[in-house]
Amino acid sequence: MNWGDLVKGSTLRLVLLGALGVLLIVAGSFMSSGRAARGEGDELLTSLLAYERGLAEEVARIVSSIEGVGRVAVSVKLEAGLEKETLWSTQLSRQSTVEKGQGTERQTSQENVSREMVSARLSGEESPFVPRTRLPKVAGVVVVAEGADDPRVKANIYKAVTTLLEVPAHKVEVLPMKGGR
Repeated sequence: MNWGDLVKGSTLRLVLLGALGVLLIVAGSFMSSGRAARGEGDELLTSLLAYERGLAEEVARIVSSIEGVGRVAVSVKLEAGLEKETLWSTQLSRQSTVEKGQGTERQTSQENVSREMVSARLSGEESPFVPRTRLPKVAGVVVVAEGADDPRVKANIYKAVTTLLEVPAHKVEVLPMKGGR
């Protein structure tokens, strides 16, 4: 083996090691940004689950105070995540042209519409301006209650849940509790 082969082999190894190092750095940055995004997603999911639990607890508290109900278990499920409303700037431009020539007249018009999302700059970073965020709608509610086998009590539970959560009756299910009265 001569010196030229040794240098070529060493150079190749150095280039490969350098490329591997750059690849690891790039992969690490993608993984850490993915963890940050997952962290935000996990935080949002935790908040939404806490919101569901809070709604269920409130419904259970109200329903359990209805005459003839007894013990209650409630589950509330939401349709989706938070709904963010963004603002859009819309510009409309119209141009009309009239051409006259040897006894004829030709009129053309053109309309252009352009839309652009309104953004805000916070801490040097530009992001969409979100004036309002809506909580997710209720997808469904299940109420399991003692006394729900009585049609009058069941009707009162339906009325309380649909009024409290502002959901239609077809999204609510009321069932009697096993071992109930």
